[in-house]
Amino acid sequence: MSAVSPAAVHDRLASLVPALAEQAAEADTGRQVTPEAVRAIREAGAHRLLQPARYGGAEASVVEHVRAAATAAEGCVAAGWCVGLWSVHNWMLSHFEPATQDLVWADPGAMISGSIVPKTPFPDDGPDHILIQGRFGFASGTDHADWVLIGGLVNRDGTPAPAMAVVERGRVVVDQNSWNVAGLRGSGSKDLVVADPIQVDRDRLFFTGDSALRTAPGQRWNPGWLYQAPFHTIGLLALAPPALGAARAALARFIERMEGHRLFIVRRSQRDDPAARLRVAEASAEIDAAERALISAAERCDAAGRAEGRDPLNEVTIARDSAFAVRLCATAVDRLFEAAGGSALDQAEPLQRLWRDVHAVRSHAVLTWDAAATQYSDVLLGRPSGS
Repeated sequence: MSAVSPAAVHDRLASLVPALAEQAAEADTGRQVTPEAVRAIREAGAHRLLQPARYGGAEASVVEHVRAAATAAEGCVAAGWCVGLWSVHNWMLSHFEPATQDLVWADPGAMISGSIVPKTPFPDDGPDHILIQGRFGFASGTDHADWVLIGGLVNRDGTPAPAMAVVERGRVVVDQNSWNVAGLRGSGSKDLVVADPIQVDRDRLFFTGDSALRTAPGQRWNPGWLYQAPFHTIGLLALAPPALGAARAALARFIERMEGHRLFIVRRSQRDDPAARLRVAEASAEIDAAERALISAAERCDAAGRAEGRDPLNEVTIARDSAFAVRLCATAVDRLFEAAGGSALDQAEPLQRLWRDVHAVRSHAVLTWDAAATQYSDVLLGRPSGS
């Protein structure tokens, strides 16, 4: 398999937007990205932008990753969401032991999904193994994955520490009835169920706290600056870009239907209505501002990977800008949807799906504006978080 080119990925994704848009409704009702879309994403190598070059990945910048997820989301927000996560899960795998990376990337194009929030204890099973059992939620794109990352708490020198294990997709069960939601239905963010304990080698674990210290085994194996970037901010920048794609698509759709949308009270086409024109201008300004904020956040993340040490203010600024960009995108879509009329409520109308999807993105815990703003002001003003 040839090395992935970021420029080729972007060109291919841009050309796929119309096809992704045609399949977005099917993804929404089927609660997973369509197989045709997944096949095209695989062929484009879009999920490999953050994969190490030694495995044929692009080892590209976070900026390139953000642009790719946003572009895919212009066609199908759920597809953009999954592109961002499949890509960032490759970045996460790059922190594991080299032997584990070799195992997974025996197929360099493997797709990795996961449920990575470390809530469940993984008990020891002797000195060299741990056991995984339970239900693990929000595993986006897992119907199409080859491997899954599962987060949990593992005993490390007598203290529970957050960690991830990498497990073959065939060893877990996907609960197909666990994803009944209002937005991002097509992301297929279903529960992974492990009824009988899975024994996992400790060598196939990655303790996420090691990333900040730059002591994870994979960071020595993949010494490039990309793999030294802050773990939390990389995660944010996987989740925020689909909101930008959704807002762009909503603006394009609103403009497309203006001529045929007749406003009976004022007896004119919406295209000739000054109020509607004002909404288009305001929404476009919000979307452009959101794009600048997201790209700036990605540039800051790239710079953090190149820096010698960590800068807490820079990291919370990335979180602030990511959450604010998503807020701007949701506001822009709200502005347009409000003026789109009752016909926009029809299930066949893309605007109602885009409205649902952008609010689903906005609802993610790490993109909540109140939390991001509080963390930022705590660091800026010198107040310990949570005090």
